[in-house]
Amino acid sequence: MKKQEKRMRTISDLNQLGGTKMYAIVALVVLFVMVHAGYNYLPAIYQCENFKSELKSATMRVLAMPHGQESLADKLKKQIRTAGNENGVTANAVIEVTETNNSLKAHVRFIREIDILPFGLYRYHYQFDDTATA
Repeated sequence: MKKQEKRMRTISDLNQLGGTKMYAIVALVVLFVMVHAGYNYLPAIYQCENFKSELKSATMRVLAMPHGQESLADKLKKQIRTAGNENGVTANAVIEVTETNNSLKAHVRFIREIDILPFGLYRYHYQFDDTATA
């Protein structure tokens, strides 16, 4: 009787072992997808936040610069484009700069695509929309 019970447990254990392997594979796939998403998403968001900081500081810097032949709006657009190139801003970004009396207002909008799932299965569209005033 004991041999039969031992044999039954062994067959049952083998079925459970296969299930455990499947759960481990699923867990590894989910972990890989999450790491891949973070690997692509976090640097993109960091660059956008860095660009936001650069946008605000460039607005203040241009306003403090001595006036030359070039308008303040043009100087600010150049600095924003330079900061955008350093931070991965798309080329089709909309940059609007308005100059009134002694103040500048810069508004930047763009959409950045971020691959969340591997092989381009899902792309997140991060919408950047920020205004800096000085």
